[in-house]
Amino acid sequence: MLKIAYAQGLTSFIKEYCREDYLGYYPEALQSCIQGIYNLLVALAVLVAFLYFLFGAIQYMLSPIADIKGSGKSKMFGALKGLFVIFMFGAILYWVNPNIFNAKLIFFRVTSLEIPLENVDIGTEVSGLPQIEGTGKNPSQSGIQYGKPLIKQGDPLWANHPYRNPKCGSPNQTIGSSGCGIASLAMAIAYYNNYQPNQYHSLITQLADAVVNKGYRTCNQGTAHALYGDNNFLGQWGVKGTPIGKKINAAIDAVEQGKIVIAAMSGPSMFTKQGHYITLVGFSNNKFLINDPGPRDVRKASKDDVQSAVVAMWIIDKK
Repeated sequence: MLKIAYAQGLTSFIKEYCREDYLGYYPEALQSCIQGIYNLLVALAVLVAFLYFLFGAIQYMLSPIADIKGSGKSKMFGALKGLFVIFMFGAILYWVNPNIFNAKLIFFRVTSLEIPLENVDIGTEVSGLPQIEGTGKNPSQSGIQYGKPLIKQGDPLWANHPYRNPKCGSPNQTIGSSGCGIASLAMAIAYYNNYQPNQYHSLITQLADAVVNKGYRTCNQGTAHALYGDNNFLGQWGVKGTPIGKKINAAIDAVEQGKIVIAAMSGPSMFTKQGHYITLVGFSNNKFLINDPGPRDVRKASKDDVQSAVVAMWIIDKK
């Protein structure tokens, strides 16, 4: 169970939407930034309008003088008119171009949440961008590694295949930019079903479409964790998933038995700047053997390195 409690300040409120690491590389950065600025301005405007309305209401209710009561009434109507204009402005922007502006309102938050860890969405939108993540020896060539399928999200055969949430994702999101989660799952499916490299293309593109249709593609946070625990869905691909959280010894036991473990990693770390999925396929000399779908191409990592960066893990086994 993951517990979150935080208060959102001005700086973090904007930074949540205006991501420096996206600007210049990722098309929806402008939309996200405009959204953040709009949210901030609306939150402040609502606060001002509420105080203005409250002041007018006090004048109207408490003053015995007709002119002051009239002034209070005018203030209340003025506050309501101001709010109407603000929300209409957002609606007009959305009507002009919904891809540039998404007129939703998010206020400052003081939040306390308790949610199952496997249902948390992890940020993976930068994991496929070599400009941000950097590149290793093999950024995009799929094949076989450590005797198990290696499927790279940036493989030119499918990197440009769309992978986006149709309700809120950018039209430019692809397997190459955002598909480390499905590439990791595709490796497990290919392994347990004896897929050959010439079958990877149909596997990962069909899997991407199915994951989107099932609703596990988030707006701008990659693939939802809940995918790897949905055994009704996974069973259609001949596999099943068992969540193990951060239990590193359980992951070691699984890979030593020949199973595959999908790990959601946090950043900044040796695995990613923001967030990333990898597949653990073996353990030797106190190091995990890794088939990394991203451009960093991390191939080995110590137990401690994995433990320090992992957010959640799932053992993927044959159904």
